[in-house]
Amino acid sequence: MNCCNEYGECKQGNGCPARCTPLNQLCGASEVPQPTHTGERQDEPLSTWEAIFLYGAIAISGISTLLVGAGTLGWLYFKHWS
Repeated sequence: MNCCNEYGECKQGNGCPARCTPLNQLCGASEVPQPTHTGERQDEPLSTWEAIFLYGAIAISGISTLLVGAGTLGWLYFKHWS
């Protein structure tokens, strides 16, 4: 059944089956897909080497960010403010 025109606008009004949404009771509860997951994470914990690599990369990126910021401020201070 095609109740929409070529622009996707419904021609039959609010009772058109193409307008059904999961919140609309006209579609029926059997047509609404039900979630199959419980919402809990099923990931395995990190191994020791994975944790060392991950936290090492985070630490290196944080220290690098601080050094670049301090270098920028030092350059600005000695170049323009002193």
